Amino acid sequence: MIRLILVPLRMRVRYLQTVLLAAVIALGCTDRGSRPGATLPDGGVCIGSNCSDVSAPIDATTDETAPEASFTVAEKFTCISDWPTQQPAAPAPSLDVPRLALLGIDKSPITPPGDYAVFSAGRIAFSGGNGTLLSYNVSARTYAQQYVSCSDLGEPAIRRDRPGGFVAGCTGIVGLFPDMQRPPGSPLGPDDGVEWGHPLGPNKYEYLNHTCVAPMLVDPDGILYFTATDGSFKAISPSDGKTVWSSVDATMERDSGSPSGKLGIGDRLFFGNSAAFKRSTGTRFTDIMVDGVPVSVQVAAYSHRLIGEARVNGNTPADLVVVDECGNMKWSLGKSNRYEVLVGFDDSIVVGEYKYPTTPAFYRYSIDGELLAGPAKFGESTLLALGADDVLYLAGCARCSDPCDHDFDLEVIAVSESMEVLDRINVGSYCTNASAVLLDDGLMVVMRVGKGATEFVRIQTASPGLARTAWPTIRRDNERTAWVAPW
Repeated sequence: MIRLILVPLRMRVRYLQTVLLAAVIALGCTDRGSRPGATLPDGGVCIGSNCSDVSAPIDATTDETAPEASFTVAEKFTCISDWPTQQPAAPAPSLDVPRLALLGIDKSPITPPGDYAVFSAGRIAFSGGNGTLLSYNVSARTYAQQYVSCSDLGEPAIRRDRPGGFVAGCTGIVGLFPDMQRPPGSPLGPDDGVEWGHPLGPNKYEYLNHTCVAPMLVDPDGILYFTATDGSFKAISPSDGKTVWSSVDATMERDSGSPSGKLGIGDRLFFGNSAAFKRSTGTRFTDIMVDGVPVSVQVAAYSHRLIGEARVNGNTPADLVVVDECGNMKWSLGKSNRYEVLVGFDDSIVVGEYKYPTTPAFYRYSIDGELLAGPAKFGESTLLALGADDVLYLAGCARCSDPCDHDFDLEVIAVSESMEVLDRINVGSYCTNASAVLLDDGLMVVMRVGKGATEFVRIQTASPGLARTAWPTIRRDNERTAWVAPW
């Protein structure tokens, strides 16, 4: 798998995201030869101990009477309704602890994870491949491994109906509730903790050996929205997996493969490079266009603004643009690079600008486009999170200074509102894919791929959790819902 290669963090930066779209979609989707999870003749998926008998389908909970959206003609993009409102927040005082202090590193020898991990009820979960879901108990510093009878699990999503439970997709969608009370080393059987299964159809892509599910959106009611490589686009209930609405081939014509859920806000869903849909029915809208170029929406701000990239096609540099809830252009940077964006206090936006081969540059703008700070450079680095005390955290690559068997160490950098370095901490090798959970007690858990292991790097920070802004970290929150709502 592509994730086994240990490379400098730059290789993970978003300017490669669209170029590697098929790989991102197929996280955990390589076929390792396991037969559980085979598609059944009726389109179901074998999830259970009877997987050797492919004539025995699972107890599918799909509601086949759910409405199917029509995508023959897209509706004209309309103003987004039900835009969330939030009382203006101010930065909180920092905690009376060191700005950055390494507490320890916990390792679990399991197949490396994808781009991010999800957090729910004190547990961090990620797909380890081969049909396994790994849960890390943050307070107890213990692991629970769960097995599901399918080839591989994709990126998990939280279950709002069961705190500490998760949903993951493979040949079908499964609702999981891992048992964290098991004694270490106790055996786990296939489907232990699986509460329901939602079958999917046969895969439509030659480069995959089975159906895969792209990263999902999770709305405030817990409804899960996703696309899959069987051509489906669905909304399902987290409590029983039943279909709320469904469409076949909803987004296949728009993107190569099964596009990821990028953003949910109000009555709108955004998937893939530019596709927008109605939350209640899945009806597709025409693209937001700027000067004849479609906008790929990335994040949103409470002040009725969408921030994204406008690019001619998926393989070209893009301009960062800001539009209103109706898709009207407000301002742009007028550059041609790749961008990462977080939303700060007063709806300021923190922008990471990536233009190979130059070092990434970081800026802070007002929501109206006024430059507030930057450009600032911190070496090969990428955005991690914005703290409640308005401290920005980045993950960077520091060249190994001592004799070592690698080129770069991972470092975490704390940056002020004015883009000045407050502190930085080297946490050793390797500098690879990294995402972070930032908790209210200041504990930051950075997940990265180590040498043959998944590592949870525990760092004490002085930030009392994430900033209560519209988008303070990757996929919006520690739960990775990618949904903008009041905190």
